[in-house]
Amino acid sequence: MTATERISALASPEVWQLARRPHVDIVRRRLLITDSVSLIAATLVVAAICWNRNPRVPMVWALIAIVVVWELALVWRSSRHADVLGAGIEEYRRLADATVATLLVACTISVLFGVQNVSRLVLLILPIGLFLLAIGRWTNRVILSREAAAGTTLHRVLVIATTERAHELTEQLHRYSTAGYRVVSTLPEEVMAQSPMVVIDDATTKGADTIVVTSGGTQSNNWVRELGWQLEGRDISLMLSPVLAEIAGPRLSVHPAEGLALIRVDEPAFNGPTRAVKRLLDLVGGLLGLIILGIPMLIAAAAVKLDSKGPVFFTQTRMGRDGEPFRVLKFRTMVDGADSMRDQLREEAQTSGATFKLEDDPRVTRVGRFLRRYSIDELPQLFNVLGGSMSLVGPRPHPVDDVERYDVRAHRRFAVKPGMTGLWQVSGRSDLDWDEGLQIDLRYVENWSVSLDLALLAKTITVVARGTGAY
Repeated sequence: MTATERISALASPEVWQLARRPHVDIVRRRLLITDSVSLIAATLVVAAICWNRNPRVPMVWALIAIVVVWELALVWRSSRHADVLGAGIEEYRRLADATVATLLVACTISVLFGVQNVSRLVLLILPIGLFLLAIGRWTNRVILSREAAAGTTLHRVLVIATTERAHELTEQLHRYSTAGYRVVSTLPEEVMAQSPMVVIDDATTKGADTIVVTSGGTQSNNWVRELGWQLEGRDISLMLSPVLAEIAGPRLSVHPAEGLALIRVDEPAFNGPTRAVKRLLDLVGGLLGLIILGIPMLIAAAAVKLDSKGPVFFTQTRMGRDGEPFRVLKFRTMVDGADSMRDQLREEAQTSGATFKLEDDPRVTRVGRFLRRYSIDELPQLFNVLGGSMSLVGPRPHPVDDVERYDVRAHRRFAVKPGMTGLWQVSGRSDLDWDEGLQIDLRYVENWSVSLDLALLAKTITVVARGTGAY
């Protein structure tokens, strides 16, 4: 095929139809509607609360202004961008970033112009609105998952990688189907020895709108650059899967050095002001949690006491930040003395990972099974959070015998405080094996931020409500 024939073929209506992404536009319009409804609903709730106490027209205009700023912040953070729809925690992180930006703008306007009672309105509407936005995004992910099961996905992917890496990437994309990526074709790395048009032709024929190139020994930077040039104007995205893929964008920066483009990786912000803000979030969240969940905790305590013999609470030595031991507090969900059976059950289960957990553990009581399913047994750890040995968000603390089985990578979990919830918990809970969970925990440790913690807290509510993956 000559160059002229190739250009004519790529410009044909059939190929153009394959390259379009109509479903992305549908999902983005759906999110625009759900986001708008969420913000309007939050506004109406706050207006109803405040109007009954102090009916004033300026308050209504202030609420409308907050919603407008919030919607602009959602656009500014690209919260409905095709690349983050249904993709991991990043979508929720952008919601949290937009919410924090709205808070800062509202407070700035209040101070500069002397507008009264704006702070009270903001403190009311932002938590309600963020919760509703998160519910809307979770609902959209449920819909995306069902659409993916029916064969409709956001992105059709062509992968260029070794056979092993292509299989691994295909499995990962299939497992997280809500991200909307489905592999429709794979090409070996040897294709980099040929013209990039070979890859583009294959992508066009298979209807792929995304090309993923993974790192490998035979990869040519010049070839990838030329591929990027050839993709201009074709509505096909180019994505790279390097070793640094687990590190978030804010920690990566390009620094030119004598004509070379070097990627700088900044150290994670484990200390300083961000840690102080995280501690403040723990204190406020812990106190609010005890106030809101106090009565459910009393009911759970009574149920544990009536269901089986033994104490209401279960304490166990676990390893915290920097490997320091502490006593974790939980509602007892197993028969009294269950810890003495742990070694025998671990040996019978023959688990390969460091952690030990049975889906059908014979030690779990009737009430305990219910408490575990909805993570109610973890609520007493709010006292650990207030005491400073745990955080609201972080890797889950493991018992001493699990820690003794850690490898070098796993010890990286000790860089931050353990948490009541975390990225592992919202990504599959106990349904994930040790290696998958460890990789997710390390991703959190390397990239943690206040906005990420807020996003994880919001997502935890929806994950716990489903009650899946916990036993």
